[in-house]
Amino acid sequence: AHLNFAHIDCDLYSSTATVFQELGHMFQPGGVILFDELLNYRRFAENEFLAFYEFLMARNMSFEWYVKRGDVVNFRDYCNGQYNFPMTEHRQKGLYQYAAVRLTEADGLLQRCDMYEQEARELARIRKRRQKLSPIYARKGK
Repeated sequence: AHLNFAHIDCDLYSSTATVFQELGHMFQPGGVILFDELLNYRRFAENEFLAFYEFLMARNMSFEWYVKRGDVVNFRDYCNGQYNFPMTEHRQKGLYQYAAVRLTEADGLLQRCDMYEQEARELARIRKRRQKLSPIYARKGK
């Protein structure tokens, strides 16, 4: 059995990671996931978004935006602290937290990620995570 649609409203990394650890094997390309707080708020990169990224890497999958409202925060600007204002101000600026994605085949995702690994390490140095990554999703050889 597999899931064609899921609505994830877990807010936190730990609960979102648990959903993907327990149900991740049921998600297939073409499935749609609606997230309530995926992006565009303080610490978004270390909550639902981080758990989703780990899931994609572990399952060698990618995604495309299915539905989102407004723009997506530039990650470098986020790491540099340019988006550290209340959520209500994010919405006033057209930056909403919810989004739906359609899962796709990876088509070279790992290679694309490797191209940006050094930049990602630099961004992680600028903005440290509050929690450790889930060991179940650790990339082999990294």
